[in-house]
Amino acid sequence: MSGTLLLLRSEPWRLSDIVDHWGARGGHIIPLHGLCLALGVMVLLLGGLWLWRTIEHQRYDLPVLLVFHRVARSMSLSLAEQWVLVRITWHESLPSPLTLMCSPATFNFHADRYAQSVSKRTAIHDARHLVSLRIKLFN
Repeated sequence: MSGTLLLLRSEPWRLSDIVDHWGARGGHIIPLHGLCLALGVMVLLLGGLWLWRTIEHQRYDLPVLLVFHRVARSMSLSLAEQWVLVRITWHESLPSPLTLMCSPATFNFHADRYAQSVSKRTAIHDARHLVSLRIKLFN
């Protein structure tokens, strides 16, 4: 009966009322510090995974990327085209975007594999950049 009266109260709920009601029914309440500890551990784990993934994707040395940027700029490649080359390099786990600029066969092989693995929307968006890159790099 007291549980029903607790549910039918017209005044606002207080935490102490809820705790008293739960304890009267024989339930166990998770201590607040235990909940905070569990949330803290979860945040640390997710933060560690995010940091590891960020470091893994930023494995290219800055000097290599600066050389690539200078070479690409001297060949009149736009930033969008440079970004496509960097994405292909990341996707194919190549040592540097300069690898794609050395040989038409290497470029075609990795660009085709990249285009097949991304979504159709991304492939369509990148298609004009890939055509432009083929012309600028190898013609």
